[in-house]
Order: sequence, then C-alpha cells, then structure tokens
Amino acid sequence: MKKVLIVDDDEGVTFTFKITMDALQANYDILTASDGVKCMKALQQGITPDIILLDIMMPNMDGIETIKQIKTNDEWKDIPIIFLTARMDLVNHENIPYKVEGYIEKPFEAEYLKEKIDGILTNGNNQ
Repeated sequence: MKKVLIVDDDEGVTFTFKITMDALQANYDILTASDGVKCMKALQQGITPDIILLDIMMPNMDGIETIKQIKTNDEWKDIPIIFLTARMDLVNHENIPYKVEGYIEKPFEAEYLKEKIDGILTNGNNQ
C-alpha cells in the first residue's frame, strides 16, 4: 500500500481527501500533518511517504519552507510533491526553485487528484 502524506492546516481538506479516496477505492495509507513543522517531524521520525500533498499557505511553516527543507535533505529529496493551493495566483515558480510534480487548486476534483497521484506513483511522472 502506497503512503500518501497530506500536509494541510484545513482539517476539512484532509477529511475530504480521506473520504473521497476511500469512495474511489484508492489503495493508499493516508497520513496527515497540519503544518510544515509536523510534516518535518514525521519525516525525522522515519515516516517515508511515497508522495506528499503539500499546502502552500499554512501557519508555523508554510509549504515553501517545507519543500526547501525536504528537497535539501538527501533522504527525502526524491519524494514526489504535489502542491495543493486555494490561491493559484500566489504560485510563483521563482519562489519555488524545486521540482514539484504538480499544482492542484482547491477545492480539488477527487478523480483528477487520484489519477495524478496514481500516475506519479506508478510511472514516476506527472501525467
């Protein structure tokens, strides 16, 4: 079973993701963190997800700082990341100098997100 870590401060988003992936019969072990600090703590404790869904705007440590810490660590740098954001207008590729597998706008289409995750996990690419 593939591990998906969803990092978002909005419990509604994580709950919706869990419910919709269950309804779509996704075979994921879904882990959650409410901000970048908790994401980093999970990684440091040895939790290694197959993919991370990362919100950009969060308290304590935002998605930009979180991806910086993930991508500069040799243990985690190859974990695929999809940014989730409610504000696509804030996505500035100059502020995100690390490769990500995609950007998904919230609210997200569950089928599209599952398709995107499955494509990355099975093919190693973003379809």
